[in-house]
Amino acid sequence: MKRPAFMFYPGDWLRDTALVSCSLAARGLWIHMICLMHEGCPYGHLRVGAKVIGSANLARMVGSTAAEIKALLAELREAGVLSETEDGTIYSRRMVKDEKHRAARAAGGIKSLENPNVPRPKDTLQGYPPTPSLGGSLAVADAFAVPPKTFPARPGTIVNAGQNPRLFDAVPSL
Repeated sequence: MKRPAFMFYPGDWLRDTALVSCSLAARGLWIHMICLMHEGCPYGHLRVGAKVIGSANLARMVGSTAAEIKALLAELREAGVLSETEDGTIYSRRMVKDEKHRAARAAGGIKSLENPNVPRPKDTLQGYPPTPSLGGSLAVADAFAVPPKTFPARPGTIVNAGQNPRLFDAVPSL
């Protein structure tokens, strides 16, 4: 499933000395590449399917020349900002690490139900009947089947309190 967004930490971006040492153009290319890597497979890699995105293709994707992209990639590589696999695929170490953590949490999420110390949702609120679900066997109208309380005609009269006489003992005179 494609995710619509990715985590971005402005503080980390601003404090990354390797990245800050690069030119504005190189940093701009890197954030554009991060957006492309968000769509990559595997996540965090600059790929389209099984195809590695080279500098000529990247130049077309970002609207630049191949020569400029090669120079900016060399700057990012020299600063240690980007990493590459053996086949030349550029990837973001941070994105790969974050994806590994996300996958581990997702896999462990369902297992948390096996832990007896994990809080469980309460079926009913104290003193109130269970709330019917819209998709359950109870109709929405059944939730309102309790007869309404009668209200006094004039101040100071006793209300039909039913089973709980403390609900409305008396309405004070105004």
